[in-house]
Amino acid sequence: MWSRLRKKRLGNKFRRQHSIGRYIVDFYCPAGKLVIEIDGSQHLDNQEHDRQRDLYLMSLGLKVLRFWNSEVNNNLEGVLARIMSHLPSGSPPQRGGEEHIKNTMKKLAVLGSTGSIGTQALEVVDNLPGDFDVVALTTNTKVDLLREQIKKYEPEYVVVGDEGKRAELVAADLGRTQILFSSEELIKEAGADLILNALSGVAGIVPTLEAVKAGVDVALANKESLVAAGDIIMKLAREKKVNIYPVDSEHSAIWQCLRGEKEKEVKKIIITCSGGPFRGKKRDELKNITVEQALDHPTWSMGGKITIDSSTLMNKGLEVIEAYQLFDVTPEQIEVVVHPQSIVHSAVEFADGSIKAQLGPHDMRIAIQYALTYPAHKPSPAEDFSLTDVARLDFEEPDLEAFPCLAYAFAALKAGGTMPAVVNAANEAAVMLFLDGKIKYLDIPQLIKEAMDKHEVVAEPDFAEIMQASEWAGKIVADW
Repeated sequence: MWSRLRKKRLGNKFRRQHSIGRYIVDFYCPAGKLVIEIDGSQHLDNQEHDRQRDLYLMSLGLKVLRFWNSEVNNNLEGVLARIMSHLPSGSPPQRGGEEHIKNTMKKLAVLGSTGSIGTQALEVVDNLPGDFDVVALTTNTKVDLLREQIKKYEPEYVVVGDEGKRAELVAADLGRTQILFSSEELIKEAGADLILNALSGVAGIVPTLEAVKAGVDVALANKESLVAAGDIIMKLAREKKVNIYPVDSEHSAIWQCLRGEKEKEVKKIIITCSGGPFRGKKRDELKNITVEQALDHPTWSMGGKITIDSSTLMNKGLEVIEAYQLFDVTPEQIEVVVHPQSIVHSAVEFADGSIKAQLGPHDMRIAIQYALTYPAHKPSPAEDFSLTDVARLDFEEPDLEAFPCLAYAFAALKAGGTMPAVVNAANEAAVMLFLDGKIKYLDIPQLIKEAMDKHEVVAEPDFAEIMQASEWAGKIVADW
């Protein structure tokens, strides 16, 4: 069969023994999203297994053609004719067909492709063959992993933030892939349909703004973009008719709960949080917390900075500010509830008292995938989940005395102007100092509060003033 496909100039269009989700199929053609299976047995048990397999593959949007070995042996020309009738234009792709395949895919750029969100996003891509063409990738320092990703996805462009690490990559054979100098340049050159911004920290703000300026939809995992510059970015997104798709599991949950609902009927949104590794501890018990303890999150596997933010509840504070920007609610309509099991990802309460919640396993790939495939809910690489596996669901109010960062974020939101940018930058600098062993755990909220107290708010800042406020707050903390 394979040799005959090659003779018909189809072999290079089919992938043999290709992995799709939980199965390995005999032949797969991305051009027609077509799977071909060759069966040797007509046993009833095998037929039931094949039926389940076909249903799964069809749920991924694939067509499945199944042939018996006897058909292939006795009527190969007829089998080939049937295969070709399911390919684009009813005939086999000719030379240059690879470009046709890629043109049917969504062009995806992943900023921060070697980080936690970026690598999980590429797992989602792997699980949805034929859906995405990865056109651009970026990293700051992880060039070894980026090199592997280049080999696998063959992007047109990559960016390495660190100059020294960039030099290492320049010396490598990257095939057609070009190295650019910034994410902003990449956004202009890549021609992406969707940009996943999984960059960490203030460095992710400008790429979000540039993507919106370019009219490109953004799947947004970078919290700082909306925390610091949400007023500007969301206003521009509305003007440019650009979609901002939230990647955070909490905002994804709210987004899904609001689908089909009327904004005026929303009473409040309820953002859940695990409480982090120190839930239940009092302030005095947090004095000697180590970096290792703070990085030991009970439910989620995340990057270092966001894991520390989760332990101080600043992560939830930043999500409050993001939710304000994304969902057009007032600060008073946002409630934070501690939910240690991390099964209810967030909820929305409506005017009639009903509450709609989104539940699921604590697997970020579900939220990432929804942002990439919206409005479709496609099979994901996450493990199966059943409510019967959940023994209990607990909810409690956050302890703002032990974890004041959440209160500081609410205060910053209400103050408005440049204050959210100051809180964000001060927190980022303080967390870096803690991770480097230069300050104690309880110094993090203290340094944030000091920066807030010293800052003179600019009520309606432009982008330059926001970045200046961020730089000022970061320096104030770093020089402490």
